[in-house]
Amino acid sequence: DVSPLQNLTSLTELHLWENEISDVSPLRNLPNLTTLHLGHNAISYLQDQWFNRDIDFKWETKSPFPGDVSGVVMEGNPLEYPPPEIIQEGEEAIQSYLESLKGERLPLNEARVLLVGDGGAGKTSLMKRLLGDPFDEDESQTHGINIREWDIELSSSDGNAEDETFRAHLWDFGGQEIMHATHQFFLSKRSLYIVVLDGRRDEKPEYWLKHVQSFGGQSPVLVLLNKQDENPGHDVERKSLRRKYPNILGFYPLSCRTDDGLAELRRVIEDTLADLDMRRTPFAENWGNVKSQLADIGEDYIHLDGFKGICCEEGITDHHAQQTLLSFLDRLGIVLYFEDFELPDTQVLKPEWLTNAVYDVINAPIVAENNGELPLSAVSSILDCPPEEQRFVIGMMKKFELCYEVDDERVLIPDLLPKQEPNHPFDLSEPSHYYIEYDFLPPSLLPRFTVQSYREIEVPWRSGVLLRDPTFNAEALITADEADRRISIWVDGDRKREYFATLRKRLRDLHADFEELGEVEWVPLPKDPEYAVEYEELLGLEQMGESSYTHGKTRERYRVAELLNGVIKPEDREVQDAEPEDREIHMHVEQRQDVQQTSEQRQTSVQKTNISVEVKNENVQHFSGTLSLLREDFRDAIGDEQKRDRIENELDRVEGALKQIEEEGDPEQAKRSAAVKRLKAFVENLGDKGTQIGNAIQTIDNGIKHAQNLAKYYNSIAQWCGWPQVPKPLL
Repeated sequence: DVSPLQNLTSLTELHLWENEISDVSPLRNLPNLTTLHLGHNAISYLQDQWFNRDIDFKWETKSPFPGDVSGVVMEGNPLEYPPPEIIQEGEEAIQSYLESLKGERLPLNEARVLLVGDGGAGKTSLMKRLLGDPFDEDESQTHGINIREWDIELSSSDGNAEDETFRAHLWDFGGQEIMHATHQFFLSKRSLYIVVLDGRRDEKPEYWLKHVQSFGGQSPVLVLLNKQDENPGHDVERKSLRRKYPNILGFYPLSCRTDDGLAELRRVIEDTLADLDMRRTPFAENWGNVKSQLADIGEDYIHLDGFKGICCEEGITDHHAQQTLLSFLDRLGIVLYFEDFELPDTQVLKPEWLTNAVYDVINAPIVAENNGELPLSAVSSILDCPPEEQRFVIGMMKKFELCYEVDDERVLIPDLLPKQEPNHPFDLSEPSHYYIEYDFLPPSLLPRFTVQSYREIEVPWRSGVLLRDPTFNAEALITADEADRRISIWVDGDRKREYFATLRKRLRDLHADFEELGEVEWVPLPKDPEYAVEYEELLGLEQMGESSYTHGKTRERYRVAELLNGVIKPEDREVQDAEPEDREIHMHVEQRQDVQQTSEQRQTSVQKTNISVEVKNENVQHFSGTLSLLREDFRDAIGDEQKRDRIENELDRVEGALKQIEEEGDPEQAKRSAAVKRLKAFVENLGDKGTQIGNAIQTIDNGIKHAQNLAKYYNSIAQWCGWPQVPKPLL
């Protein structure tokens, strides 16, 4: 309940992350509020009055420290009004959407049902049986994508109201592995997923469940155990899968041949769709008319002017409103629209047209014969469409990072490269420079990395690429091991650490396009290359002042700095996530400032700073140690798993802030950062029983002692950078 806060008229900033709040209306009239973080609560509706204020709304922050971002942040809420897709488009889109609803409005009553699974698992047969079509014994495999509409009559919850018609867009994806890379552009959140498993084969369901998790977030999932008539005993480990993937709603045995299980599956699908928050999203009647016309249009695409003409017929004449509607329909998967990609007469497209065209190119015999290389002159023999459309398809494949340009006459598709590893100068019996292990390694990750690195490519193959960069006078080998779910990097050359930093950031940026990859970075041990230590553990040890790392199995002791120096230079630790060019600029600025000081000034300044930083770092380490004890006590005392996870997440964010503070050597700069602010808010919450962390403190024996120690260490850190101190929590 946030109503007690409504009288705090001087409040400018409020963080209510993960508090199970459903109603924030009492806060909308706080006149000075400029920052309100509401992520991961239970908010489904925002009153229109919120949008009459001079404050930005954002869906997500993309920042490890949400406190860095001003405005209202709604990430992770089951928002129905306005929908997340509109908030993601920005302020003009929000206003256009609200303006559209001043007339007649209806619930959207649409959603996507996405069928995924291996080729031959029976996805197309399932789609046909759901729609009432007969079972075909000789059903051919889907090539590309097949989209059909399923209109379902949903009973109204109000007995006096009429039943509602819900339209489900059934998407049947081709199961061929090479097409999995295209899924990332069509799989979406706020949809229903059906993972179809072939009961005749010993399939690994986790591949597809992780696939859905990476692209669909927390969308509900039904696991279908198909072809039960051929293998009635086929099943999976249901309990363990539900523990790992809590968005699984259930497991459903089925035979499309005999219809056993079909009636129950259809009922479950209808009930699940009825509960989707997207179904209740308000939609203007005239917007809905445009949507219906686009869905019923016979062409594969229309010109942008044609779309605008349909809008004008429905009274939607404002440019921003037209743009918002088009972007919204794109996010819903009804059309494809690429604002930054021009092609005469083909700007608003049906998804299956583009997907099937890409499939035709990828599966063309000439591409296989040339080991993934496609002469552009051959495209006309593959695609039966005008030249400008052919150029568009190849351009979209480049945009999707499915291929890269070798020269003006050829493109290369990494997924179709030769499988055999070529000769190269790296000795793979030597330990790699660094490697990453994944819970889920998407098939598209290495090909996309290869496409992004195309200017540096020396030799590519299916599972690896040899790169060379003349700027750093260095070369690198990057390989992917599908079985071990690992990407390894070897680097050599004059400026190998700088080149490695570039490649590492390139991979990290790609990780951000996926969810729940579970990636962990490892640094091999020089004396025992079959063993490795986590990169983050080494950083943590260094920040805690530990100079050595002991590996228990090998009984060997290593210097932490030496292990880290093989990955990143000491002077770059402070700006380790910046681009190499940014780090060089950072160093040049420091050097220029240093030159401007006299020798005497420099000595005095350095001595004073070292003393201050030393005191600050000592208390950061004490704070971190106490936080670790607090974490252990919470784990022992809190039985509710969800509550324990939320507290763990909060402690992780505090650890991140501590890390940022420890790396900071300038008190004035630290004072302006969000890290100290986060620490202060955390310590203050320790004494507030109304907060999640403050309430949890009451449940452990040493809670008061821990809280008072944390307050003491924080006050020393605050003193160093000139931030207000806090009293010891009065618990």
